[in-house]
Amino acid sequence: MKKIQFFMLSFAFLISLVSASVFANTTDLYEFLYSGAEASKNVTMKTEVTRTEMRSVQDWCTRTICPRPAPGCPPGRPGCRPPGPVGCRTQTYRCVRQVPVQVFDHYVENLITMTFSGDLDGVSELFKLTQTGSALTVKVDSSKRVAIFLSQSEQGHQRRGDLVSKRTSVNFQMMNLDHIYAAKEAGITDLELKDGLLTFVVAKSPVALDLDLKLLRRRSLASDIVLFDRVLGPNDFKSITDLGNKIQYQVLIKDLGVTIPEKLTLSLSYGFMNVSKLNLLNDDELKELYTNRTIKYTF
Repeated sequence: MKKIQFFMLSFAFLISLVSASVFANTTDLYEFLYSGAEASKNVTMKTEVTRTEMRSVQDWCTRTICPRPAPGCPPGRPGCRPPGPVGCRTQTYRCVRQVPVQVFDHYVENLITMTFSGDLDGVSELFKLTQTGSALTVKVDSSKRVAIFLSQSEQGHQRRGDLVSKRTSVNFQMMNLDHIYAAKEAGITDLELKDGLLTFVVAKSPVALDLDLKLLRRRSLASDIVLFDRVLGPNDFKSITDLGNKIQYQVLIKDLGVTIPEKLTLSLSYGFMNVSKLNLLNDDELKELYTNRTIKYTF
């Protein structure tokens, strides 16, 4: 009968502990397809926030009891046997445990004001807002035709009793990517190194272009020596010439602090829109825009 009672009490404790632990912050979801027809949009999201408390609960615990060795018979000595029954036994007893429990703390009402700016013609972007507790996250299932820059800030926060009222501002700025795709496809052309002057042409793009120049001195019996390797800045160019839909860049190698060796390998890598440097909402979907292409020449 005691074994049955012990099983039922332990099972009841387990059920109560699991029930308390799974109670957590609630989540509110809202998604909408934006097609550029409106400049702003409001939505209110409502959730509940929990907190963790440590509570004392009754439980059954176990301990192992082993008989003492016979007097004058150290444990482990061959031939020694403890008095009474051989071996140990398990004892069950009532105990108190401290367990973490999630309990309700307060409600949250978040009034979210969304504004849209930039290139809105022909857009079709599926935005997804998720609020868990008091934390708001914004995602997008984008068309990959626009880059979406996200700026988000809390405009107000007030608590009355068990209700927290928040106001959040979210701005989506969109930029058409057609010109960037075209510039990436055109790539770097007309590359030439003559009398220490490096010249190349790149299609014009509405965003900055990262150009990484790497110069190596070739050696036949050992590893090549890196003479220069970094992204070129505005001061590294001898000239930048606008050719209409293209731009010509010129770099004087000696101005980079490099003396051109007899055997030279030149690598020029480039990428449009380095998403790791920008606050892009759809950065995962636009990583191919910054896939580096490397032009390598041996002189």
